[in-house]
Amino acid sequence: MNLHRTLVILVLTLLGVGANATDADRFGGTPDGPVEDRFLPRPGVAAVRPGNLRLTSVLTAQGSPFAGTTFTVLREEPDAFGKTRYRVMATSGPQAEAVFSLGPGRYRIQARNGAVTTDDLIQVPSSGFLRHDVVLNAGQLHLSGLMTKDGPVADETWFRVLREDADAYGQPVEVQVAGNGYAPDARFVLPAGDYVAEATYGDARVALPVRVTAGRVTDQAMVLDAGRLELSGTLDAFGEGAIGTTFRVYRRTDPGSGASRWQQVAQAEPTDQISFILPSGEYRVSAELDLASAQTTLTLAAGETLAVELPLEAGELRLLTTLSGDDEALLDARFSVRPSAAQDAGGSAATAPRGPQPEARFVLPAGSYLATARVGESEHSVAVEVAPGSRQTAVIPQDAGRVRLALTAPQRDQRSGFAWYSVYRVETDRHGRAQRRRVFNDGYYSEADLVLPAGRYIAFASQQAQRGELVFDVRPGEIRTLFIVAGN
Repeated sequence: MNLHRTLVILVLTLLGVGANATDADRFGGTPDGPVEDRFLPRPGVAAVRPGNLRLTSVLTAQGSPFAGTTFTVLREEPDAFGKTRYRVMATSGPQAEAVFSLGPGRYRIQARNGAVTTDDLIQVPSSGFLRHDVVLNAGQLHLSGLMTKDGPVADETWFRVLREDADAYGQPVEVQVAGNGYAPDARFVLPAGDYVAEATYGDARVALPVRVTAGRVTDQAMVLDAGRLELSGTLDAFGEGAIGTTFRVYRRTDPGSGASRWQQVAQAEPTDQISFILPSGEYRVSAELDLASAQTTLTLAAGETLAVELPLEAGELRLLTTLSGDDEALLDARFSVRPSAAQDAGGSAATAPRGPQPEARFVLPAGSYLATARVGESEHSVAVEVAPGSRQTAVIPQDAGRVRLALTAPQRDQRSGFAWYSVYRVETDRHGRAQRRRVFNDGYYSEADLVLPAGRYIAFASQQAQRGELVFDVRPGEIRTLFIVAGN
C-alpha cells in the first residue's frame, strides 16, 4: 500500500498538485483515517479521420462493387497563364472501393478498368461523408481458344478485341482496344457494345463478332479449326538429325481446282526440328540444308498432331587444302563443289566459292562430285563420293609452294621496309616463245607471302628510289623466304 501511495503522489506532483497538500487533501481522507484509492482517467487520443469520400466501381447503376478499378482524383486549377489544368490529388487501386480524405470543393474522378475509362465530376461537401458510385457501363468478355469444337485446348493463343471505326479519311478500319495471351483463355472488361474478337495460335487465326452487355459476362469459344505439324530434318532415312535445316510450309490455295497453287505460309529459323500450328488443309513442306533439300505433300486435319520426318538423303563434306607433301592446312583458300561430269549431263555450274578460309563445309545430295580449292594462283580438284548420312573430310593437295619475298638493302644487313611487289610467271606459248604473265601486283608490305604453282617466276620490288628484281623457281611443297636485293 505504501508503494502504491508513493506512485500516486508522484503522479499528482507531475500533474501540478501543490507540494504542501496533505494526504487528506489529496485523497479526501484524514491523517489518521483510511485512505481511499482513486484512478485518474487517461487523456483522450484524437481519432484518425476515416475520410470523407468513398468511391465504388460498379458495372451498371445499382450494381454490386466490381474489383480491378483504379481511381484517380483530380482538382481543377488555373495555371500561371489562366488556363485550366488538372492536378492529381490522390490515386488508389486496382480495387472495388476507395476512400479519400479531401477538402471541400469540386473534383474530377477518373476510373479505369481494363479497356473502360470513365470521367465524373463530384462536389465534396464541407461536412459529412460523400458516397459516389462510378458506373463503368461495361461487361466482361471471356474468350477461350480451341483447336476444334470438341477438341484440344489451344494453350498458347493470343487474343485481341477490335472495334470497327473510321480513319482520318472516313474509310472503315478496325482498331484494337484490348489484347492478352499467350494462354488458353483471356478475360476482358469492355464498354457495352459490338466488337470483333480475334484469336491467333501459330499460323491459325479466327475472328468472330461479339456483343458485350453491361453487367453481364459473355463467353465466346474461338474455334481455330487447326492442327499441329511437327517437322524434323535428317541426313538419311536412319534419322540422324540435320542441324541447321530450314523448313518452309506452303498451303494449297485452290483445293477445288485442277491446278496446284501453293502459297508460303510459314518458315522456321535453321534447326533440326520444329512445330507449326496451321489451319486444317493441304500443305507442301520442304527442308533445305546447304545444297540438299527434300519435300513432301500432306493433309493436316483439325485437332491432329502430325509428325513428319524429311530425310535429305545427303552427306556432309568438309574440305581442306595443303601444299603437296605437307599436312598443314592453308588459311586463305577458296572452295567450291560441282557435280561430276558423269552425274551432271546438263553441266551445272559449281557452287559459289566459299572463303578465303581454312576449311569449308558442304551438305550435298548423295552422288559424285568434283571438289576444288584455290589458293592464290594455285588451283586443284579431287573427286569425292557422298553417301546418304556420311560425314567425311577431303584434303585437296596443291601442286605449289609458299614463297615469302622481302626487299633488302644491297649489303643485306637490313630490310628496306614497306615495298610494292609484282610477280610474273614465266611461260612458253605454243610457238615456244617465253612470255610473262602477271600473277601478283600489290603493296605496300614489308613482306609478300604467296602460294604459287610450281614453275619459274620473276619478282620485282620497289620502294621510293630503291628497286630490285629476282628470278626464282617454285617446287611443289617447298616453303622458303627469298630476298630481293635493291639495286639489281
